[in-house]
Amino acid sequence: MDGGRNPYTPGSGVRPHVLTGREAQLDAIAATLRRIRAGEHEAPSILIGKRGVGTGVLLDEVARRAAGRGWFVERVDPSAGESALRDAARRVNLAIAAKARIGAARGEASFGELGTVAVAHDAAVLFVIDRFHELASEVAATLTSFGPPVAVVGAGLPTSATSGFAVHPVQPLEEDAAAELLVRTAKREGVRWSDHALRTALDAAEGVPYFLHEIGRAAWEAADDQGRITNGDVTRSAPLAVARLDDQFFSPLIAHTNLAERRYLSAMAALGPPPVRSGDIARRLEVSAQAVAPTRDRLIKQSICYVPNRGELDFTAPQFGDFLRRWRRWQGWRG
Repeated sequence: MDGGRNPYTPGSGVRPHVLTGREAQLDAIAATLRRIRAGEHEAPSILIGKRGVGTGVLLDEVARRAAGRGWFVERVDPSAGESALRDAARRVNLAIAAKARIGAARGEASFGELGTVAVAHDAAVLFVIDRFHELASEVAATLTSFGPPVAVVGAGLPTSATSGFAVHPVQPLEEDAAAELLVRTAKREGVRWSDHALRTALDAAEGVPYFLHEIGRAAWEAADDQGRITNGDVTRSAPLAVARLDDQFFSPLIAHTNLAERRYLSAMAALGPPPVRSGDIARRLEVSAQAVAPTRDRLIKQSICYVPNRGELDFTAPQFGDFLRRWRRWQGWRG
């Protein structure tokens, strides 16, 4: 079908045409913001999920809705550390000063005075922080000191520092919501999915929105019928969807890993679906757990892996083990 009409939009943080299955998280954060706006003290919120599940998209939606309700919304770059928070607070102070038509110098209020300034001018402030896992833990800790009417909402991987935060887990979509994403997105362009095609796509994507959009995009490109996506379209385009995921979604995760790290990841993948025991990985590599602990720690620091429970390890990307097994022919990837 016409590629120019393709409505599927795989990509990190790309706003989809259809947002489904996330009402629980959006409603919970909206309720928190209402309480903060009313003067209640609430812990800052953070959306936590694996890569591809759409935490960044949800964060953008939270920001969009808050701005529509009159909040001053300011984004914070996590890689810039505490200076980014000071800069963000300065921008908000200036915006409040401009709206209140007071002297611009008042916009130079310090980071700690932001709440006082907001209260004085009946303003509400929301800081949003994507890639929260990149934020230093000591900087994250300072965010818990804000009181009303200042709120903080972040989004990040399971490696994020969450102490003092209200955590909102973001899992892959339930099947009904995943099907709704595929069907409603195509319907915008007058196209429908066959039941068989939908079943095949849902099984392959396992509820991950990024994967659903990638599979939908490839199937759309393969479709001959101008109004229908068939199972043949999905199966015929599957190698293209997988190749794109490997190149654009998975490969960047291991682009800067060294040989020892790749061997560790390969051994982890060979053990089957995660989470797996750290001790089992060491045994597969025929070394002690202490010997590979530095490698494990580096992979966690790079946000390639995380610890779901004591002694266990999981990948931060869904289906990452499948990717690693596809590429075990690479030199040094034998576990």
